[in-house]
Amino acid sequence: MIPGNTNRLLRRLAPCVVLLWATLPAGADETSYRFHRQFAEDSSLISDVLHLAQDPQGFVWFTQNRTLHRYDGTRVLTVAALKRDQFTALTSDLAGNLWLGTDTSGLQVWEASTQRLEPWLPPQGGFSFANNITALTVDGDGFLWAASSGGRVARIDPKSRKAEVFGPSDLDPTEPRPVSISALLTTRSGDIWIGSLEGKIFRRRTGATEFDAVDVGADWNIVAMAESRGGEIWVGARNGRLARVRAESLALIPPTLRSDAEITALVEDPQGHLWIGTDLGVKILQPESSRFEPIHTDPESPDEPSTDRVRTLFLDQSGLVWIAAGDAGVSTTSTRASAFKQWQPRDRGPTAPVMAITVSQDGSLWVGTYEDGLIRRSPLGAMRHYGRD
Repeated sequence: MIPGNTNRLLRRLAPCVVLLWATLPAGADETSYRFHRQFAEDSSLISDVLHLAQDPQGFVWFTQNRTLHRYDGTRVLTVAALKRDQFTALTSDLAGNLWLGTDTSGLQVWEASTQRLEPWLPPQGGFSFANNITALTVDGDGFLWAASSGGRVARIDPKSRKAEVFGPSDLDPTEPRPVSISALLTTRSGDIWIGSLEGKIFRRRTGATEFDAVDVGADWNIVAMAESRGGEIWVGARNGRLARVRAESLALIPPTLRSDAEITALVEDPQGHLWIGTDLGVKILQPESSRFEPIHTDPESPDEPSTDRVRTLFLDQSGLVWIAAGDAGVSTTSTRASAFKQWQPRDRGPTAPVMAITVSQDGSLWVGTYEDGLIRRSPLGAMRHYGRD
C-alpha cells in the first residue's frame, strides 16, 4: 500500500502516456546493445584491424597488418608503418609508450617523447629472445612482459631498458619442455598469467621470483584469458572450451563450457558479463546462467557488428567494448546497453499514465502511476506491485 499523501502527489503531476527506458543489463538474453561503427568514413580503416590498446591519456591505438594508428575520439592519425613485417601484439605502458610485437623483427616501441617507432634492443648483450612476439602485457610496476613463439618470456624495464628472460626451465622446473605461449594477462593485483597452446598455465605472483604451473590438458589450446570480478581467471581455448581457474590453486572450476564456435578473444565488462569473441561473431556469457547468448542486433543497421571472425575485443577506460571483426571493421557499444524498449509494468492491458520515476540506491527502478499504484523493478528484473490505498 502507498500512503494517501503520496498518491495525491502523484495525481497532481503531469501524466505520461508510456514509459521508455534503457534496458538494464539484468541478463544477456534480455539486453539489447546499440553499436556504433568506428572509422566508417575511411574505407581504408574498415578491415584487418588486429589489435587495440589505450594509453594513459585516453587515446585509442590500433594496428592493421603493417600500420599503427591513433584515434583521439574524432579523427584517426596514421603514425607509423612497417616495410615488411606484420604487427602481432600491442600494449601501452604507464608512461604512454606503445609496445608492439612483430612476426619477424621482435619488439618495436613508439616512444611518447620522440613520437617515433623504432626497434627495441636492450643495452646489454646476451639477450636470447625469438623475433616472433606472440603476446604483450604491462604489470602493475610498469614492467613490460613479452612472449615469443620459442616459449620464452621477457620482463623488460622500459626506463633502464634492461631485460630478464625466462625459459621453459624457469616457467616449470619439474617439466621444462618448450610451449607455444599465446596469451599474457596482468590481474588487478599485479599477478602475471601465461597461457599456452599446449594447455599449460603459468602464474607469477606480485613480488615473487618463481612461477607456479599447472597443466589443464592437451585439449586446452588456450588463446585468451580474462579476469573475472571475483578474481578467477577465464581461459578460452581455440576449440571452444571455456572455464574459470581458481587464483589460489590454479584448478579449473567446473563446469567446463563449450562454445559452438572457435574462441578468439575474451573480456569481462564491469557488470560481470563475459564477452566472447569467436570465428562466428560475439557471444555473451553470464556465469550464473552458464549459457552462451548471442548479441541481439539489427541486421538492417549499418552499425551492427559483423558475424565475421572476431580478431580482438577491448574494454576501454570509459566502459566501451570495442569489437574488431574481419572485414567489417570496428564497432563499439556501451556495456550498460542503450537500446530503448517499451515496458508495460503489469500484464493486464493498457498501462496507467506514469506520473513519476526514480532509481533507489540499490538500483531498483520505481514507477508511480496515476491509477495503478507503485511498481518496483529490481536490478535483476523482478517486478512487485504496490496497490492503491
